[in-house]
Amino acid sequence: MLEANTDQIRAVRDSQCLPAQQLMGALPAPTLVANGQFDNFRALLVAHEEQVSLDAAALGRAAGQ
Repeated sequence: MLEANTDQIRAVRDSQCLPAQQLMGALPAPTLVANGQFDNFRALLVAHEEQVSLDAAALGRAAGQ
């Protein structure tokens, strides 16, 4: 188990919460995409040259969440 103050973790501090169906366009750097759930947590690291298409269910979410 890893424990830390979230305001001291840049990936958390500088994060954005976007709806599952929103397209992010060109990503400026590798981007961590996660569902934000404590239980059943899922995350994916996306390199800036990649385009990702996955449905909300792959992150354990409903469309628009």
